[in-house]
Amino acid sequence: MAADVVVVGGGVVGAACAFYLREAGVSVTLIDQGAFGRGCSHGNCGYVSPSHILPLCQPGAVTRTLKTMFSRNSPFYLKPRFSPELWGWMWRFARRCNQRDMLEAGRARQAL
Repeated sequence: MAADVVVVGGGVVGAACAFYLREAGVSVTLIDQGAFGRGCSHGNCGYVSPSHILPLCQPGAVTRTLKTMFSRNSPFYLKPRFSPELWGWMWRFARRCNQRDMLEAGRARQAL
């Protein structure tokens, strides 16, 4: 039997999405790599934190990241190398690290 939607992840968010899609009459298949509710939702007790809706691309993120990313002891270490794809992604990310784009992304995430 084919489903209209496949939801990946049986945590609190995946289960809620599947539930409300089904309530709306959509056929849903919910899959998880392990036992439902034993992944991220197990560790955070199913808590979804509205205070974390702002994305990582915030004003000042590039400066903060550059200060730490080449240090081997950093939580975000990046081995220096030539990679047009990586540097292109970093450039696009840096261009979004402004107040307007941060708030736009935050509003979109809040709606979720």
